Amino acid sequence: MNSNHKILAVTRPNKPPEPSSESPTTNTQEHSRSTGTVKHIPSRTVKPSKPIKHKPKVAVKLPQAENSEGEVFVVGDHILVRAPWGLWARAEIKTFYQSSPDTVMAHFIPKEERTNWTWMGGLIRSDLLKRANPDS
Repeated sequence: MNSNHKILAVTRPNKPPEPSSESPTTNTQEHSRSTGTVKHIPSRTVKPSKPIKHKPKVAVKLPQAENSEGEVFVVGDHILVRAPWGLWARAEIKTFYQSSPDTVMAHFIPKEERTNWTWMGGLIRSDLLKRANPDS
């Protein structure tokens, strides 16, 4: 037996082609339709997208607003709102804000208090405004 064996050729497995620099991602669905296999794309070739930054919308102050029945309310009017304790309570409108073309909000502060309840006020859509009786 001869111990001088020489290697004449080496067969290596085919390496998949790397994505070109022009297109950092490959459409795997098109590739799988044509070859019947799914190609793995290394994560280093996929560039994460940057989040789109939107400027916040500025609410516009309004002098008045109307509810769904067409009744007009102005700053200083007294309204009925649901209090944190679950009953109707009187509140005073401090400001109206328009945040979108079809949404007007009324900022109110309470005129009624209950012991052990802290209530700083709140916001209500203008279409839900309900006028408080002047005598109550």
